Amino acid sequence: VSNKDTAPHTATSGTGAQDPKSGDEFDTSIIDPGASAQINTASLNPGDHPFYCQVHPYMLGTLKVQ
Repeated sequence: VSNKDTAPHTATSGTGAQDPKSGDEFDTSIIDPGASAQINTASLNPGDHPFYCQVHPYMLGTLKVQ
């Protein structure tokens, strides 16, 4: 995961901060601007895995594992 923005971000599994399983599958912690992090997908089942940014919870995405 590359942060090409000027603000810090995370890629945290789940649908948002209220999700009781938030971060259970993966969590990059803070990724500073210009930095990157890796998500270990070896233990993830194939399919769509929602994620969000803990710093900006309105930022949502989906990690597709094949």
